[in-house]
Amino acid sequence: MSLPPARDRIHLGNWRTHPASTWSFQNVGELVPCASISAPAGKPAPGPGSGLLDALMIETDDGGRISATAHLEASHGDAFVALRDGALVAEWHAP
Repeated sequence: MSLPPARDRIHLGNWRTHPASTWSFQNVGELVPCASISAPAGKPAPGPGSGLLDALMIETDDGGRISATAHLEASHGDAFVALRDGALVAEWHAP
């Protein structure tokens, strides 16, 4: 696992790419205007659709295929939510 660059090397040109994103997505208010929205109290229920994301195959740049879950894990994401017609159909959160 690589560490994010020092704060003075994170800027609007690289803040959304790894490894800078590791720090910047947790401190986005230091880079762009934002508003705080409080989370509801209590632990959220597990998201639906993990089986859908495991079954959904994505073609990789080299012509291989991986599951959407494997892609999310490899892309250094923190969370993913899929909606259809405004309804939640799948949700994934990094460990």
